[in-house]
Amino acid sequence: MEVQEDLESVHHEELLWSRKVRCDCLALRDQNTKFFHRRIIYRRKHNRITALKNDNEEWVFDEALQVEVVNFFQRLYGEVLEPLRGSPSSIMQNGVPIEKFRPIRGIR
Repeated sequence: MEVQEDLESVHHEELLWSRKVRCDCLALRDQNTKFFHRRIIYRRKHNRITALKNDNEEWVFDEALQVEVVNFFQRLYGEVLEPLRGSPSSIMQNGVPIEKFRPIRGIR
């Protein structure tokens, strides 16, 4: 009889602690959400390129910045690739239409 009462007491204590931990976790999770949200907002504000120096050592902004970046990569890679707008991404593999690929061996 006494063992049964002790077992019930331990069970109730375990329930009490699990509920307390759950309440604490819920409260801390809300704080973490605020923390991570603030961190993301901060990173969005500060991880931007707003100006660059071009080859003439002049600062370029906004539309000219976009043009300068495109020109840089055109010079770097030598050619302009047209975007693959006509092909859905579901039939593409690494940017190349799948029909150009022939499997070496079958799927097992």
